[in-house]
Amino acid sequence: MKTFFLVLAIAAMTPQVAPAEEVIPRVEMKNMALNLGAILPLVISDTAFERPESRRKILTGLRSLAKSAHRIEYKLPVTNDDPLIGFVTVKLSRNFEVAAADLARGETGRARSLIRNATAYCISCHTRSAGGTATIAIEPKVAGVELSALDLAEFYTATRQFEKAIIHYEAVLNDQWFAQRYPHRWEFAAKKMLAIVVRVQSSPRLALELLAKIHQSNTVPASLARDATIWRESVKEWLATPTKGASVTDPLVRGKEQFEKGEALVAKTGSREAGLIPFLRASADLHEYLSLRREAAPYADALFLAGRTAEQLASLNLWTLRDSYFEACIKVSPHSAIARQCLERFKMAQLADTRSKTGAMVYADDVRERLDELSHLAN
Repeated sequence: MKTFFLVLAIAAMTPQVAPAEEVIPRVEMKNMALNLGAILPLVISDTAFERPESRRKILTGLRSLAKSAHRIEYKLPVTNDDPLIGFVTVKLSRNFEVAAADLARGETGRARSLIRNATAYCISCHTRSAGGTATIAIEPKVAGVELSALDLAEFYTATRQFEKAIIHYEAVLNDQWFAQRYPHRWEFAAKKMLAIVVRVQSSPRLALELLAKIHQSNTVPASLARDATIWRESVKEWLATPTKGASVTDPLVRGKEQFEKGEALVAKTGSREAGLIPFLRASADLHEYLSLRREAAPYADALFLAGRTAEQLASLNLWTLRDSYFEACIKVSPHSAIARQCLERFKMAQLADTRSKTGAMVYADDVRERLDELSHLAN
């Protein structure tokens, strides 16, 4: 039986409760699934997104999604077992509201990004372990909208249907005409497919096969060819890593090791993309750790490191819970050194986002309010 992915996510993150307390409004989740299925193709397709009638449909869908998310937010059982669940549900409803407001004002860039990222919040628990995914019953069937292979790959990635996404990414990578005409989009498709193979499927062998295909292409940009050579060495090291030993049993230790390797590669090569493989592996390891409830201090450390890893992977737009990690870190371990570190990273991230969107070095009013709240908790 097909079930909306948010139901699966929340069910996985919340403890068993008495029947009288089971107040999660499944009808709202079904409505969200239908609305997302209707508007995501319009958001992903550049051609469809520019049509005025598409914008109106997206805006209507966003307002409905925001209402449903609010109802779900207030009906969720209160639990301390997973600090992220509260932040995820609050941010989900907030992001739909902000996306609707942006779209109504004609500020389409952030609105588009927020809608794409909504599914990351919905099923965050399924990507907090290396292979934790679920089949999602959403298909891109919208009248009058034809999606390209890359559009379809993006749709299935956004809805976390990774097996289907890989099929369409492969179609893009095999299209030499597309590679020659749109080299940067081809490169982006290659990186996204590599991320799925490493982060979700955890398969170094498949990663090597994909990297071989990248090297065999005659249209690969020089920068990608250089980075791909570094990635191949990282994958070979991964393939040779022993599967037994003290260090590999603790996902937090593994995550720290991989994050440090990624930083070292970036520093050594001067390429921001050089550490892609270890950063993806760090993300998987840290999310595995975060799926286990631990004492506050190391849990806050893991949240901080997961946020920094998400920063490194932000360009892929796949695991974009950076702000939630930093917020959760502050609230899990308030008035501590690690909370203050998380606050500083949160501030830097918000300032960078504002500068990229507006060119201004000032915080938006809604961001300033959140910073005031978090500052009181951290200091």
